[in-house]
Amino acid sequence: HRKSHERIDRDVHRKVEVAAVAVPE
Repeated sequence: HRKSHERIDRDVHRKVEVAAVAVPE
């Protein structure tokens, strides 16, 4: 179940990056 964990972690990271870019400072 390591691949699934990595896949989820990557998805979360991507969402966080997108959110950070979408939110103006």
